[in-house]
Parts: sequence; structure tokens; C-alpha cells
Amino acid sequence: MVTNCIRNELRKIGDAVSGASLIAKRFQCVRCSCQSDQKVKNCVMSQIGENNASHYAVATQDPNLRKALRAMGGVPLLFIVNGKIILEHPSKETMEAARRREMAKCAPSDYERKVLKRIAADPTDSADEPPAAAPA
Repeated sequence: MVTNCIRNELRKIGDAVSGASLIAKRFQCVRCSCQSDQKVKNCVMSQIGENNASHYAVATQDPNLRKALRAMGGVPLLFIVNGKIILEHPSKETMEAARRREMAKCAPSDYERKVLKRIAADPTDSADEPPAAAPA
């Protein structure tokens, strides 16, 4: 996915980024609601959102944009070095966000917390136990 802002920026730069411009033409162009004078970095950040709900990966040579996206966490970053595409290792923020999500999966639900509190208050209460099976 490429936005109008990105395509316009590539046109402004010209021949220096002709390869990137050709690659960008292959992707779907998404209309953005940016102002005409807005920087591409801000456009990309607004498309990603706070938590990258659309699961975008970003390919950029802009070190400032990569730094901002690393700080956000949860955005895979790609860039080119010596003609090879590099997928950056997950940032500390990304690893921490993933750890928090995994820990949340292991935590008891609200209902389970309520039952645990009730059991802790009265261990003889068996209201939540299933009824005993009838003898066969």
C-alpha cells in the first residue's frame, strides 16, 4: 500500500529515487486525508495508527521514520542495504508489547478473578462446582 503523499514525495525528489518510484507504482494507492504540505513521515504514522491494527509493514530508507516507528512498536521495518532487502529485528518496544499481550492471555478473566476471590473468602463454598454425575 502506498499513499498519495508518498507518490508525490517520490515525484518531487525525481531521478534519485527512480527505483523506489517504480516499486511504489506496483502497489495499491490509498487516498489519505493529509494536507498537501504534510510530511510523508506524518502521513505514514497516521496510516499506521497507535497500534498498527492493520498489521502494516513499512519499507523505508528514512532513518527518522524508522526511529519513530521503532519507538511505537509492533511495526515490521524493511530497508535496503547494498541492494539487499533487510528485515529489521524487532525493537525493544515491539518485544515488550508482545510480552504484555502474551501475559494478558495467561491472566485470569474477570469471572475467574471473581470466583477466586469468593473461594479465597470462603473455601467451603462449592456453588461453582459442577453437579456430581449420577451413578451408572
